[in-house]
Amino acid sequence: MITLNTKATVTDNSILMFPLPSTLPKGEYDILIVIDDTPKTKEPLWFMDLKGTINPNETFRREDMYHVNGR
Repeated sequence: MITLNTKATVTDNSILMFPLPSTLPKGEYDILIVIDDTPKTKEPLWFMDLKGTINPNETFRREDMYHVNGR
C-alpha cells in the first residue's frame, strides 16, 4: 500500500489532477480519495493578557531560572 499526501487541482470540467511519484509502476490501482473540505483559514494567535511589572534587575538566564551551573 502506498500513501500519498499531495495537493490536487480540480479543473472547470470537474477533472481531478495530482502528481504521482515516478517510482509508481504502470498498471491499474484501487484508489481511495478523501477530500478535506474544511476552510483553510488560519486562526489568530492568542496571547494572555499579562498585568504587572517586570523587575529590571531580573534576568532570564538558564542558570538563574533553574539554579544550576553548566549543563
